[in-house]
Amino acid sequence: TKQIQGQVLDGMIDDLVMQQTAQKLGLTVTDEEVAGVIQHQSYFMDKNGKFDKAAYYKILQDHQLTAEEFENSQRRQILSQKIRSTLLDGVLITNDEVAHYTQLLQRELQAAYLSLDISTYEKEVPFKESDLKDYYDKVRGQFDHPARVKVRHIYIASPSAGTQELDGPQKNLEAYREQILSGKAKFQDLAGKYSQDESTKAKGGDLGWIARGMLRDNKDLEDVIFSLKKGEISKPFKLGNGYDIAQAEDTDKPYKSTFEEVRSKVLKQYQREKAAQKIYDVSTQLVQKLKGKEPLEKAAGELGLKSSSSVWFSRGSDIKGIKNSKDAAGELAGLYPGDWDGPL
Repeated sequence: TKQIQGQVLDGMIDDLVMQQTAQKLGLTVTDEEVAGVIQHQSYFMDKNGKFDKAAYYKILQDHQLTAEEFENSQRRQILSQKIRSTLLDGVLITNDEVAHYTQLLQRELQAAYLSLDISTYEKEVPFKESDLKDYYDKVRGQFDHPARVKVRHIYIASPSAGTQELDGPQKNLEAYREQILSGKAKFQDLAGKYSQDESTKAKGGDLGWIARGMLRDNKDLEDVIFSLKKGEISKPFKLGNGYDIAQAEDTDKPYKSTFEEVRSKVLKQYQREKAAQKIYDVSTQLVQKLKGKEPLEKAAGELGLKSSSSVWFSRGSDIKGIKNSKDAAGELAGLYPGDWDGPL
């Protein structure tokens, strides 16, 4: 909760600073600029490369966003880019400064480092059987589930009147269904090729597990998929502004867990949560010490942690002993000796 509160506060402060900076620089973002950016984003376009308003609203709905929320987020991004561009345009850099910075980046470096591995802390979490049972009582809903179905679907939007046959989507979906039933094609291949649901098309129409009650806003789809047996494919049915066929890949009955059945999962989740909290507490203390300019080795030792020292490395290379550390090497290359720029 403290982390979330901190993130929300940081976000509010960032927004306020950005608004004040934009006012000082005389920068604004018009509705036309927001519309222009959105209309050129590929996932909102139809097959002809034109903005598809229906697809736009459907994708936002799939991601539980309102148009106002999404457009405000786009407005903030555009404003941030304008501020950055304006400030950079006003920065004058001499040739000597460029040469000095280039020389700085080309140095050979050594770094003190440590890693907080959650799996190590998990093994050290003590517990009593009564602790696990109390924890299970609090989170047991995570281990239960209502009836559910694993679903794929193919969606085709209805054409506007006068452009083509209005029953075209139904005929196409019926043809796809016959191909699948006859073994001439696979459901996921046809979904990947023909479905107009952009949020699932790349996954072969996969909607994943749908639990009873999840589709309260789409009762027609829920009624269809829960009427199917495992492996069965529905006939074309009306869905929103188009038509759909769905396949039940698997089904699962309602499940009510008991502590004995899920004890191993409860234990693993309990230990992971406790370990995550321990890491958060330790890292918070460590950050305060590093902000106070304590050397990492000394700060780590005071918290019972062990730090290491790297071999020599340069910008653009991995740091030996640290996986996937090329980006970290690049960030460290821009610092002076003794500097620390936050967790990597």
